[in-house]
Amino acid sequence: MSASTSNPLTVVEMTKSFGDVEEGGKSKDSEDAQSLAQSQAEAVAEKGFKAQGSSGIDAFKADRVNAMFQGAGSQLEMITIALTYIQNFGLVLVLDVTWPAEFKAIFGWMGSFAFQVDLPVDMTWVGIVVGLMVAPILIVHFNMRKYPRQEEVNTKEALTNEANEITNYQQVVTEYPKKLQTELERIFAEGEAGTTGVEVFAPVVQILTLTVRHSRPKASADVVALFTAESTTVSTSSYTIDTSELDSRLVKTVASWSENVEMVYTGQGSPWSESRCAVSSVDAAESTLTVNMKTPCFDTLQNKPCGQSTSTPITIENTGLADLLSSDDENSFWVDAENSRVYIKTSTSQSPFAIIPDLETLVSGSNVRSVTFKNLSFEHATYNQATAPAGFIEQQSGALVYTPVTNSSSCDDTTWLPMPSNVRFTDSSSVKFSGCEFRALGTGALQFDGGARNNEVTDSLFEDISGTAIQLGEYNTANITDESLQVTSNKIANNVIRNVANEYHGTCGVQVGYSAFTEISHNEIYDLPYSGVSIGWGWGRSDPSYASNNVINNNKIHDFKLLLGDGGGIYALSAQPNSTVDGNWLYNMGAGAGGGAYYPDQSSAYWTISNNVFSNASFCSDDCEWLHVWQDSIHDIDIVNSYVDTTTYENNGIDVTMENTVVVEEGQDWPQEAKDIMDNAGVRQ
Repeated sequence: MSASTSNPLTVVEMTKSFGDVEEGGKSKDSEDAQSLAQSQAEAVAEKGFKAQGSSGIDAFKADRVNAMFQGAGSQLEMITIALTYIQNFGLVLVLDVTWPAEFKAIFGWMGSFAFQVDLPVDMTWVGIVVGLMVAPILIVHFNMRKYPRQEEVNTKEALTNEANEITNYQQVVTEYPKKLQTELERIFAEGEAGTTGVEVFAPVVQILTLTVRHSRPKASADVVALFTAESTTVSTSSYTIDTSELDSRLVKTVASWSENVEMVYTGQGSPWSESRCAVSSVDAAESTLTVNMKTPCFDTLQNKPCGQSTSTPITIENTGLADLLSSDDENSFWVDAENSRVYIKTSTSQSPFAIIPDLETLVSGSNVRSVTFKNLSFEHATYNQATAPAGFIEQQSGALVYTPVTNSSSCDDTTWLPMPSNVRFTDSSSVKFSGCEFRALGTGALQFDGGARNNEVTDSLFEDISGTAIQLGEYNTANITDESLQVTSNKIANNVIRNVANEYHGTCGVQVGYSAFTEISHNEIYDLPYSGVSIGWGWGRSDPSYASNNVINNNKIHDFKLLLGDGGGIYALSAQPNSTVDGNWLYNMGAGAGGGAYYPDQSSAYWTISNNVFSNASFCSDDCEWLHVWQDSIHDIDIVNSYVDTTTYENNGIDVTMENTVVVEEGQDWPQEAKDIMDNAGVRQ
């Protein structure tokens, strides 16, 4: 791997085998490694645990550890996992598990690793799969801000001293995971007989540098227009462009495209979704260009359920070096996979710092019980579905369709699957995330499904997420009667969720499928292209379902619906008896046409929407309804004590009552009741 820098474009040339770190075409010898380790240690001392390393590192190789704990037995009382990523020198792990005393094990490596296991004698392993994919170097950045074991981890200075003592950088990043693997295998071999295995993966990864999210180059408007021209023919696998009268520049541009150029269908088929399909190849003939699309993605796009088919791209991304250089975007990049190069355009004269993550899953657990993740950071993961053959075909709110349907005008007999998250738990209960940070993630951040029960996400930060912050529940589970398979009694409270759905724009801040006794309270959710909270599914087709007793209270949701239409600050679907929306403050609704701040959509029923505020209606330039009840399938909803600064709303529902709606005119002071709601909404300190 070699790197050369020129302002404003940096070209990083990567070996296809992703081999040993190279710089200037030469492998790093021990002297270089020693110098690198020293500079990194200084960076730690100067910047603390969140330091990104010295600016001289353009690329390097890292190993990844994926430890999978598998077993069967009775429930675990509690597992507490705390990981600290120490800048480029390893990590600190403290894993508390209830275990028989005879299996107790304590060990330490390089003075910066500790592992302790304790379990009551009467406890055995539960069926648990917790995949901890840990990269000592910036792939999974588990940053523990509070240390649970001061006798093992005293101070940041002590760890910095340990880092200063490390002289062989390559040994740290390659030998350390091997030792971790050996010890995990030994513990499981000597431990509970019910354990089914430990699996450790260690692929390599490309790490450059990038302190801000960079965009990919886009095709010019006249190139995009070729795909909607009357002379262009569309099949279920390709676009065929008539080039007989085209400017040669346009022909050469499209002919030069390589695999994985992405067509982006923002607001097409439906104003609330954004699907993506990738190019597979381009065939040039005398008077035509055939742009072959990956299938079944392109077929599914044109045969999508609910009458939402399309083939009209709005933008085309990852188009090549020429578009990168001509782009007005100062921070952008292009991956030339064919030649193993990354081109980075920056707004600074300094060598860029970029991270190209390798993992799509950071943590994956199934049948997990009573696990607490506290004060951890989950960072840098990717998602490659958009360029896969099935592509990214979105129905709504991150619900994906993977195959074409025979009757695209119908919504029946369709399987919708939630967009997967980088951290995911299935059929798990009492899993708690507290004081954690999720950022720089390439899909959704955190997901609970398949019978998730009594899980909690509290006091955490979600930002710079490509998809949703939190996905709870699924979309094809309406009529499950087995309570153990229902998603129930989960809590999402006191979190800050911001700048999410920043690549997959049709996703929401929080997405909930079918669920019961869900609490979403005291969160601040903002900077969203579409909806803030979306709960429910089915448009009434599966009513009555088990969805009920859900609570969306005391949230502050603002700057939402900034791109896509027909959404809301709080959006609901289908009947959810005994559910409430209370004490929320919504403001700065964007200009995406359709929908409204409080939006009980098709077949919504049995909600109480009370004591809520909607302010700054003038932020919205069109279709700015504080309440959107648009059809008579919506019924039996009580809307009480609403404080708003617009008279625009819609109520076409049946038995949808409205009482005490207070409209605050421009320049008028808000009533004390509204001020109290505003003060109480959002995160509690």
